[in-house]
Amino acid sequence: MADIASRFHANVYRRKDIKEWNLPTNIYEQIKLEAYEYFFLVSSIEKKSDDNHIHFSLYPIQENTVHLFEIQAQKIVPQLLTNALILIKEEGFNIISSTGFCTSHSNCYFGIFTSIDCEFQVEEIILRLSNLERIDNIKVYAFSCEGCCELKPPRPK
Repeated sequence: MADIASRFHANVYRRKDIKEWNLPTNIYEQIKLEAYEYFFLVSSIEKKSDDNHIHFSLYPIQENTVHLFEIQAQKIVPQLLTNALILIKEEGFNIISSTGFCTSHSNCYFGIFTSIDCEFQVEEIILRLSNLERIDNIKVYAFSCEGCCELKPPRPK
């Protein structure tokens, strides 16, 4: 996997699986457990100050798949992120979370975790995002209850 996707542990879980975790009742209330069928759990891979803990986020979602748009650019410019978020929202995606970092002075990544309630054409959204200024590369990943895979546009015949 590429840089953003490889820096996260993430998976989609069904409500019945979350119930089996026996979390405190107030957490179930906070995530509105009974109102959602699916939940997206994500934890970044980071240098730990102590090996005995992790930080993770648990997002209630309507769909059974979360898509990660990984966008590579020379710099993370706020306007570029804003434009990407607007475009993704216009395509009908729900924004779950976003993140970003640079691996060097001129190699940066930002990722946008999303969900959508219908099929979409990977190549079309990649093309639209590619038209934004200063984007070098785009990859799309799908996280589900079964795991994660990269969604690649079909090859031309």
